[in-house]
Amino acid sequence: MDIEKYRTFVQAARCRPFLEAANALYLTTPTVTKHISALEREMGVSLFERLPHGARLTEEGRRRLPLAEAMLEAYDKLCAMNADKQLRIDSIPCQQRVGLPELLAGFEAAHPEITVTITERHGLRLVQELLDSQCELGFCGTRYIDEQMLEYIELFQTQICAILPLEHPLAGQESLSLSQLKDSPFVLLSQESGMYLFYTDCCLRCGFRPDVRATFSREDSLLSYVKNGMGVSLLDRKAIRFYDLDGVRAVPLREDFHSGCALVRKRQRRLSPPAEAFWNYVNEAVKAGILDKD
Repeated sequence: MDIEKYRTFVQAARCRPFLEAANALYLTTPTVTKHISALEREMGVSLFERLPHGARLTEEGRRRLPLAEAMLEAYDKLCAMNADKQLRIDSIPCQQRVGLPELLAGFEAAHPEITVTITERHGLRLVQELLDSQCELGFCGTRYIDEQMLEYIELFQTQICAILPLEHPLAGQESLSLSQLKDSPFVLLSQESGMYLFYTDCCLRCGFRPDVRATFSREDSLLSYVKNGMGVSLLDRKAIRFYDLDGVRAVPLREDFHSGCALVRKRQRRLSPPAEAFWNYVNEAVKAGILDKD
């Protein structure tokens, strides 16, 4: 059972137009519609009658609304009982690059009473879970952030580099334009990571569509394919520090392409005490300049 779908049902019943419910929950209207449709399939009934200018509860919807409201109230009370002790944070897989291990060590030293659990998510799914209120905080790339829906604390920005096999004719250059790679095959991070769209967009901005031969969820696999002459790739400079570059060369791009990372929360969502404490801790760490910015 997904409690947030019931929260969407209750809000939609109060607002009637799904657009108003979406705005109140900081969701998109299609997400509200998706939640309601999923509940209707789960229950085997129609909860709303769709009208040209909105929606209204059916008789089955009116019967179920008080029970859904009571369930949400009980769920929120249960969460509140443990709200001062537990914190779940979502993070993109490259946690060491984000600086998450160091941040967690410092936070847990300052707040030993709070138990933190980390759930790895690729960027696109992570953002959706934030918007659906399935988690309170997440570490993800700044490229995923819709500032109307999310607020964030930026941790760093770092330059994008071309990753070339040593035998590539451009591997010896100090820098290059991405357009110089238009005739090379590419291997890139997978589409679910979100970086695939960013990197292909960089290529399009330089006048060509990349010939992508393979995609990978892991950067070390990607580097192995480049090393063996299967194509060229793109990675940010901060990522490159964590890998053995034997057999490949990282060449800075002349274009101003950067990637960043941030701690993100749903805009206007009230955080639990542990989440608020972690948000404030990271904000102070950034202000104090203790994080590596590149």
